[in-house]
Amino acid sequence: MIVYGIDPGQNCGVCIYDTDRSLSAMEPMLLKAPKKAEDGRELEIEEKCWELGRLLVALMRQKRPHLVAIEEPMRAIPKKGNAAGSFSSNQIVGGIAMICGLKGIKLITIPSGTWRSHFYPEGFKPPVKVIQEKGGTTRTENDWKTAAREKCAELRITVTNHDMAEACGIAFAATFDQTFKWMQHNMEKAA
Repeated sequence: MIVYGIDPGQNCGVCIYDTDRSLSAMEPMLLKAPKKAEDGRELEIEEKCWELGRLLVALMRQKRPHLVAIEEPMRAIPKKGNAAGSFSSNQIVGGIAMICGLKGIKLITIPSGTWRSHFYPEGFKPPVKVIQEKGGTTRTENDWKTAAREKCAELRITVTNHDMAEACGIAFAATFDQTFKWMQHNMEKAA
């Protein structure tokens, strides 16, 4: 079965996972929305979604997925960080959902904690990074992006950035979802 794992964003990590092959055969890639239009102006988020949609549809024409798994976007505005990033992520997820609906492709969303629990061994602790706050204070935060790249290296999956690495984790975790299991059962029954 062909599963797409997608880490949604303006730099959209995508992983094509053929579940009949080994994890090292995963095909991670990056779909990138341009920042500027041909006339030099900044693109609005809707225009970036349009560009990402075109790229995703072209990819689906080359290798049609049976299932698309997307990291579930945040449902609330974060207290720290970039609220605009949360809104754009939700818009991108909506665009991907529309494409899947129009193409008749099953879609699931997987919360970050769920896909990580499948991708990393039980009890795994990610590296910690120190963040410098305004005013000189510091705080620590789990560095899941580095952890994803390290896990891909361990599995011999070639990635060049964290978006691609997280897409691999999402694709892998999709195989534990009930929708995947139901689809797999029906495909085996039909064979």
